[in-house]
Amino acid sequence: MISLSIADKYHLQFQIGLTQKPSSTEWKLHLLLPSAMVSDEDSLSATRFYQNLLQQQRLSSPGQPQPGDLKRYCQLLHGGHAMKERQFKRMLADLVNGLLHQFEQAQGDQLLALRSPLCRFLRLDRSLTAPKQRKLYKLARQLIVFQFNQALLRERHGGRCSQTRQVRRYLLLLEHYARRQGIRLGHEQEAGREKMLEKLGLCQRIIDRPYQLQRRLLKGTQMAEQLIFGFSAAMAMAFATGIAFATQRAFGNFTTPFFFSLVFSYIFKDRIKELGRNYLVEKFYSRFYQHHYRLYKASDKEPSLDIKESFYHPKGKKLDVLISTLKKSLTSAETSRIEAAWSYRRQYSFRQHKAIEQSNKFHDDLTLNLSRPLRLLPSQIRTIWQQESQQLRKVDVHQVVPIYLIIETREQAQAKVKLFRLHASRRGIHRIKEIESGSRK
Repeated sequence: MISLSIADKYHLQFQIGLTQKPSSTEWKLHLLLPSAMVSDEDSLSATRFYQNLLQQQRLSSPGQPQPGDLKRYCQLLHGGHAMKERQFKRMLADLVNGLLHQFEQAQGDQLLALRSPLCRFLRLDRSLTAPKQRKLYKLARQLIVFQFNQALLRERHGGRCSQTRQVRRYLLLLEHYARRQGIRLGHEQEAGREKMLEKLGLCQRIIDRPYQLQRRLLKGTQMAEQLIFGFSAAMAMAFATGIAFATQRAFGNFTTPFFFSLVFSYIFKDRIKELGRNYLVEKFYSRFYQHHYRLYKASDKEPSLDIKESFYHPKGKKLDVLISTLKKSLTSAETSRIEAAWSYRRQYSFRQHKAIEQSNKFHDDLTLNLSRPLRLLPSQIRTIWQQESQQLRKVDVHQVVPIYLIIETREQAQAKVKLFRLHASRRGIHRIKEIESGSRK
């Protein structure tokens, strides 16, 4: 359901893949942090967390097309003039994504064997006569030709193919075809390469439009937040007013005790208002959701699914429960360094109409930026000597700090827990390792 990877040295990437089900699916992420990463109180705020969270939702076909499926798609697209526009776009997207997947995965002689489906795809130029279909096809052709050329160049560089001459021959034929069709396969200047890749990315987005989702944020919790703020202000004002009335009754108006009581009560009023607001907001979002998104397909007006999320800081008993979960697999010396935690909860609820076809798969890609809390870590570098073969080498070793992740998934009343350890320093994330339950390693 969910996979975790390192996008780069400061970014964690979460990839969630779901099939449509009438019941809801939920998962939680808990980051347990050492004291060196929580010295800055602002780094733990919900606003900061959401600023550092990127998200993208999309659909895909249930599985990658096989060579036989690609051949069938080409045969059906040859009669594209008789297809409905929506059906043509989806089949073209499946064909293009299937070919791109084959180009990326195939190696050696398997890559050369893809010449046959590629030729079938290029021959579609003769049968597509409708203006809209031809326009989409030209975008797809530009993307396919470029990616196949890249795959052949990668294969030539690796030298894994037994038919090196055949690879060079294919490259020459592809370059000749690209020049004839006005397709760029490279550029000498950096600005030209950037513009070329930007154009290819636009082609990919246009081709994938049948699987794109539009996300809308519903304003459901703003009223609840305002009520919490108002309640905190009312409690703080009631405290200050009660102190003033009591002092006035005991010492009378315009007296020195009455003056000092007003000053101190208003000082405490502001603190009570701020602390009460933060405490109640944390309690509210630990039980209810903070943001509510509704997703739509580009071609449908009815919503496809709902996503709800919330972020909070577990404290007290909730933090103790998370630490006790880690103690089953870690030593007490490791868990004793945990100072605070972030908790992020996300729920998916599919609609029960046919806005998303049963065969489609839903993907939710999240990227979390940890650069700010990681830069709070001290830079500690030790130099050691290491003997390699007959030579001595001086090596700089960065002292790493462990960050523990707990991922809880719940689907159809089935709960699963995964534990991960991130080795990180001021330089970024070094590596990530899954901890087996009860292993104590």
